[in-house]
Amino acid sequence: MTDNPTLHRGAHATEWVEYLQRLLNEDAAQSILDEDGQFGELTEQAVKQLQAKKQLTVDGVVGNQTWAALTGNAAAAPGTAHHRHKGGPEFDLAVAGEGEYHADTDELHFPFVVAGDRPIPVANFSGWVGVQNGPHEELMKHLALRPANGPGLAHVDSLVWGVADGFKDDFPAGTHSYRAYLPPELGGYEVRGEFTIP
Repeated sequence: MTDNPTLHRGAHATEWVEYLQRLLNEDAAQSILDEDGQFGELTEQAVKQLQAKKQLTVDGVVGNQTWAALTGNAAAAPGTAHHRHKGGPEFDLAVAGEGEYHADTDELHFPFVVAGDRPIPVANFSGWVGVQNGPHEELMKHLALRPANGPGLAHVDSLVWGVADGFKDDFPAGTHSYRAYLPPELGGYEVRGEFTIP
């Protein structure tokens, strides 16, 4: 995976802000923030406290260095490394192809494959799709994960579909760029591409 998105006060990437708030709460060893996906004053203060504690630039902006401090990874240059928890991901769900847009259902479908040696309870996890919404902003969509063979565990070498929907309500007809992310627990992979709304 390349970089996690840069977050700052007022950011609209709700799923990523919730994830950030969860990591900040874990780092503080107590629940100090509501995990509500709103990057407000309290979240900014918690980020600054973490940055001061980790001897980072104290600016309240969550970029590569701050993500690395929160996830226990050495900071990586953009586009060069996967973000993983200490000791590696809990499971390994690898990207198996680009997203495919289905206009009839207004859904983007992403193929993933269980690449590790452990079955994955994929219903316990979800990912995100960031779609470019102007020159400096992504609109985040929830990415539901579904085993191709039906509910339950996704076993080794089996296919898992990531499905995100509701694009026509937020974007006009035309071609749009996306970045689809898996959470660090599943390997933290990212796939980029484009889709066209007719």
